[in-house]
Amino acid sequence: MPKIVSIFTLVILLSGCQYFQFKTRKENALARVEETYLYLEDLEGIVPKGADKQDSIALINQFINSWIHEQLLLNRAEMNLDKDLKDFDKQLEEYRKSLIIYTYQQRFVEQQMDTTVRDNEIETYYRENPADFELRENILIADYLVFLKKHKDAAKIKAWFRSDKEEAKEKLHHFTASSSLPFNIGDTNWVRFDELLKIIPLSADNQELFLSTRKYVEIEDSSFCYLLNIKDYKIKEMLSPLVFEKNRIKSIILNIRKMMMLKKLEDDLYQEALQKKKFEIYTQ
Repeated sequence: MPKIVSIFTLVILLSGCQYFQFKTRKENALARVEETYLYLEDLEGIVPKGADKQDSIALINQFINSWIHEQLLLNRAEMNLDKDLKDFDKQLEEYRKSLIIYTYQQRFVEQQMDTTVRDNEIETYYRENPADFELRENILIADYLVFLKKHKDAAKIKAWFRSDKEEAKEKLHHFTASSSLPFNIGDTNWVRFDELLKIIPLSADNQELFLSTRKYVEIEDSSFCYLLNIKDYKIKEMLSPLVFEKNRIKSIILNIRKMMMLKKLEDDLYQEALQKKKFEIYTQ
């Protein structure tokens, strides 16, 4: 290891940190495993531009040691595997073909596919596939507020939170605007019950029972007061709300659209080639 560091310290000093403009010769190999050598040009791109000397040396040392481990393992595998087990030409060619096709398909979809998904499409898919949207967890719509237990206006804050009067809502709004603690007031988005438990330390071993029997919750610990007002909830195995599934449905529709487009691409290519006699089948 010290030898590697000293070599690269010298390279850095000689090349002004422009490692890869330095032209190496065979005798300037940096490492060897049996008859295989690692040269300076093999490290191109390992060190980010602007990296300081210590970081650069550490990255290079790490790469060289990884290369040695890999080469030792490769050499052992070459020695112990039968020739037929080391012939990957067919697999590599199959991988090359798959990669080329995949890359073309992706580019074709990017250029040709309409990515606009209208609300009526989402609603139709949701309505026609209810089994796909069975809830796997409990969700709810709720207002919540966390504030210091010893706050001078603690009693007022609790009253504002529970009140439906506009004046109270305005005062609560002014309070939360300057608060750095978690709160959610007036938001109608559905949230996962488990996510809420990360904010409010509720005792709810049976979440379904808790949701069905509680609406307003007020709890305290040594430092904070937690207020919760449950406005709506849905439990596991119920139909998930459309608004909760909208993004997922959009992704599903786009994926279906993509699959159909690629299938049509294949069919069109086949029919075009058939008409132009670009292929023949000799076994029929």
